[in-house]
Amino acid sequence: MGATIDYGILYTSYYREMRETMPVRDALIAAYRGSIHTVLTSGSIMVLVTAVVGKFFGNPTIEQICRTISIGAFSAILLILLFLPGMLALLDRWVLPRDLRRRLYPPKAPKAPKAPKPPKAARAPWP
Repeated sequence: MGATIDYGILYTSYYREMRETMPVRDALIAAYRGSIHTVLTSGSIMVLVTAVVGKFFGNPTIEQICRTISIGAFSAILLILLFLPGMLALLDRWVLPRDLRRRLYPPKAPKAPKAPKPPKAARAPWP
């Protein structure tokens, strides 16, 4: 499972690198294109090998462990390819390096205090 976490780190590092010069959408696309080959190749090898080893191993405990690793790696790959880009776009402000964050999202100026409202004038009584 550590390898699938590395795929997420790879995609995020590509995104952070591309975000320095591109808007969010373009950085997501560039990061996707830069990391999809690595994620799919390595991930599919890990899923297939653990599934095959689990299928042909005689020990039921090892078979179950390999099947669990295979399913977990497959679901992690799907989450990295489908869920992580949306989360990066949503949390862009907190994902970026601090100096880039300050350039792209400058702190808001404090609001000036409001002047107190004048008291309401007394109304004449209703006749």
